[in-house]
Amino acid sequence: MARYFFHVRQDRTVFEDPRGCEFPDIVAAWHWAMSDVRAIVREGQLQGSIDQQWIDIADETGAIVASLPFVRVLQPH
Repeated sequence: MARYFFHVRQDRTVFEDPRGCEFPDIVAAWHWAMSDVRAIVREGQLQGSIDQQWIDIADETGAIVASLPFVRVLQPH
């Protein structure tokens, strides 16, 4: 299991995840991030424009391994 960190970005403000979560791989971490974005939107926790918000997924070294724009989660599949 690898530890991934989910840093939420709102325009130029970054809310860093200091603890992270363990997942078997980046695919599982990506799916968790998508669920998290859906919860943020559903619970009305968005501040500002949705097209200026995303989650950066970082690995244990701090390297950004994926970025998930909030608008991507809300697009039809």
